[in-house]
Amino acid sequence: MIKIELRVAEANQVDYDLFDKMDSAMRYSEDDDVEMERKKQFQSYEEYDRYLADLGTIIFINLEGADEPIGFFRVTGFKDNSLKINDMYITKANQGKGYGKKAVKQLIEDLKDDFERFFLMSYSIATDCFWSSCSFRVNEGGYYEFKIK
Repeated sequence: MIKIELRVAEANQVDYDLFDKMDSAMRYSEDDDVEMERKKQFQSYEEYDRYLADLGTIIFINLEGADEPIGFFRVTGFKDNSLKINDMYITKANQGKGYGKKAVKQLIEDLKDDFERFFLMSYSIATDCFWSSCSFRVNEGGYYEFKIK
């Protein structure tokens, strides 16, 4: 069985380069599976460093024993013990293998002592189905959320 490991990105050039490579390849998918371009999250190492220092966290998704990550979460924690998943990405070569669901499960497992609620916005039917399959449910505000009981 393949195990997923999560690692918090550090504010260094190596982790920035890993993130930037995946972020550059990330696309949004419309309802009919047409890929849409998206703007890179950070235009420079300085923007990446500022984000990690002040606004959020990037968590790399690794297969156990692999050298390079197969994806990432970009998240923001709040004082009310909630965690917003701003982005999630799995590299194209690793999509459709169940790694995304395993990564979400691992994220919740690793952070359930720190956060009581995980939430996000979904923008397509494909991602709606994915988050629903990960036991996230739509709340009154239209966000998908997972609550720790």
